[in-house]
Amino acid sequence: MADNAFGKALRKIRIARGLSQQDFMAVVTREHISRLERGISQPNLEIVEGLAAVLGVHPLSLLALSYQLATQESVELRELFSVMDYDLTGVKPLKAILKKLSRDADKTD
Repeated sequence: MADNAFGKALRKIRIARGLSQQDFMAVVTREHISRLERGISQPNLEIVEGLAAVLGVHPLSLLALSYQLATQESVELRELFSVMDYDLTGVKPLKAILKKLSRDADKTD
């Protein structure tokens, strides 16, 4: 994956939501957010969940934007959900989440 794609996605959503680095203090320090955004640090799954909660997005949304920025591809959400649905065939809890996200994406298109 391209350098700092996660940090770029985090910063892009944070700014779009009008949030400051201090708004994440319940999850991590302002310094840690700065290191994440600059690509100096990488988060674990627990931190991704906490960051996504502050941003008001699903953790998969944050990761999907990271992927899109890393590959510099304009991936349609439905296409990405379709790939994920295929990849996760038989993994029922995740399929339920993907179906809900797909329905939500259809509402915004």
